[in-house]
Amino acid sequence: MTTNKVDEPLNRKLVMMKIFKPVALTFFLILLSAPVCHAWWWSPTAIVVDNDTGQPIEGVAAVAQWTQTGDLAWFEGGGTKLKKFKEAMSDNQGRINIWGYWGVYIFSDKPTLTVYKPGYVVWNSAQDILQGYIDRKDFSSDNRVIRLQKFDKAYPEWQKKNSKAKYPHDFQSFFFSNCFMISGLNTLSTKMGKMFEAYEGSFIRKETDESIKEWREKNKK
Repeated sequence: MTTNKVDEPLNRKLVMMKIFKPVALTFFLILLSAPVCHAWWWSPTAIVVDNDTGQPIEGVAAVAQWTQTGDLAWFEGGGTKLKKFKEAMSDNQGRINIWGYWGVYIFSDKPTLTVYKPGYVVWNSAQDILQGYIDRKDFSSDNRVIRLQKFDKAYPEWQKKNSKAKYPHDFQSFFFSNCFMISGLNTLSTKMGKMFEAYEGSFIRKETDESIKEWREKNKK
């Protein structure tokens, strides 16, 4: 039987596909069977615990953001682009599961993770607010424990280091907004943002009224 020369490229592609598929599948199964890889893939993204007691915290809201900077982002019309975001809530063991957070980042920057629960200080994987916005180095794929600090207990020490933190909830709100400023993500479109607004909103309004009153007292003629 004579093979049409026009069909030869197509036939070669079909042969290559038949060879590649089982090889790729075998390689993938071998990876999954490896204990280290299995632990890496199926371990929780993070485990949230109380800083004082070490006990897991349930009901913590988490938002992971993937952004893109550099040439590709500029090509699309901006310096930084939000590629995607994912949300999750911690379970009764404090586990947060966001698929793909720990992985290889080819078309995006390393993602950032922000977590929050009413009564606690906002936590961010990039910066530590309590240490003066220094880069965080205590969270990685090898160390996935997040230690949340009670707001009322952490604030007095926090205020000693930052004289501008006179109004604690307003200061926390400022940091919370910064966690989403680069990506441009609307926080009220997330469960975390709605939770934050519902709890912190009344405190912030009260502090705003106090600051206005203080300003008026200082500027009396």
